[in-house]
Amino acid sequence: MNENGVIFLFGKVMEDLNMYIEEIKPGFPDCAGRRFNEKGWEEIYIEFEYLSSNFKLHKHNPKECDLIVCWEHDWPECN
Repeated sequence: MNENGVIFLFGKVMEDLNMYIEEIKPGFPDCAGRRFNEKGWEEIYIEFEYLSSNFKLHKHNPKECDLIVCWEHDWPECN
């Protein structure tokens, strides 16, 4: 598995999570999408990682991302 596998699998379950993808692009964040909540459809920014700790390793700014989607959550300090 790798990050591309994470993206593929997310595409299979995103409707079950009341989400859809508007754009996947190179660079950070990987994806712009929408998530349905009690207020309607909100814009969200998603970063895909094989390991959640890669988010920290890549020095991504958490203020520019709403959600990390990963295969393995190995970053216990992440909240």
